[in-house]
Amino acid sequence: RIAAIAPDFDPSRTAAPWTEPAKDSGTQQPSDSSGVPAAALFPSASFTGGAGAAWLAALPEFLAVTVRQTAPAQALICALLLDRDPGMRERQLGEIPEPLRGMVLEIDRRRCEIDEFPRLILVELALPALRAMSDAQFAEFEKLVARLVAADERMDVFEFVMQKVLMRHLVMYFTRETGPVVRF
Repeated sequence: RIAAIAPDFDPSRTAAPWTEPAKDSGTQQPSDSSGVPAAALFPSASFTGGAGAAWLAALPEFLAVTVRQTAPAQALICALLLDRDPGMRERQLGEIPEPLRGMVLEIDRRRCEIDEFPRLILVELALPALRAMSDAQFAEFEKLVARLVAADERMDVFEFVMQKVLMRHLVMYFTRETGPVVRF
């Protein structure tokens, strides 16, 4: 099924760049530079060890701060949606309002550090900060994401998944809907 949506997908490129933590009972939970345990910073994540703890431990300081604050988390989502084509990127940047555009450009300058991490993990880590938006901020952010995705007049797999993740986690949170009922 993946080949139907992404013919150039190569599962061997998805190998995780971490090593599994040692299987001892004294495994310490990851923390940021302030010494606060990552479990307190990212309450929705699982910190029983393994891949999640390894990703958080490897997260650069600027990304750890970015995913915990509302405006920088919005900027991160926008930066992740920017096209690699310079012309298209300029058109997308024109859609971003000025206070946010500066943060997006700053995050985009550090793209090489961001590209080391799976983008969906960063989106997932930013969700709690994005839930802190007001209803009006969310309405504007939702429109902005739609404009950034539509700017290049094509949708790649990441844009599709990003919209679905945001719709599932944020739209349901802000509208208080429960989502469709699954019947078997």
